[in-house]
Amino acid sequence: MTSRLIKVLASITVIGTVLGYLFYTSLADNLEYYLTPAEVREEPERWEGKRFRIAGKVEEGSIFHKPGTLDHAFTITHEGASIPVLFKGPAPDGFSEQAEVIVTGRLASEGYFEADGLLAKCPSKYEGTTK
Repeated sequence: MTSRLIKVLASITVIGTVLGYLFYTSLADNLEYYLTPAEVREEPERWEGKRFRIAGKVEEGSIFHKPGTLDHAFTITHEGASIPVLFKGPAPDGFSEQAEVIVTGRLASEGYFEADGLLAKCPSKYEGTTK
């Protein structure tokens, strides 16, 4: 091989390695796991401090809104497991007891979920009726 070919192959290898590293780090930073309360409760130490999403229903009677603030506390349940959630922000229109929700945030060391995102499934009133 000539020295020019070696330089080209070395350059391609370096560029490919750098691009691969940049792709991996950008993907890893934006990846969020999608879990149920049961999966979080099985291994809380694994998820503590990590960013992920939890899906479930808002437990009946668990919603608390501090008047004059955007602070909300509620409990999400799914298949018999539950997890308390603290959310600071405006609640979506479909947020209510028994509503299906997805929260995004981190599990605190105290065992509750600190949410910075809250999505509520559209209520069934938007579904078509059968005749």
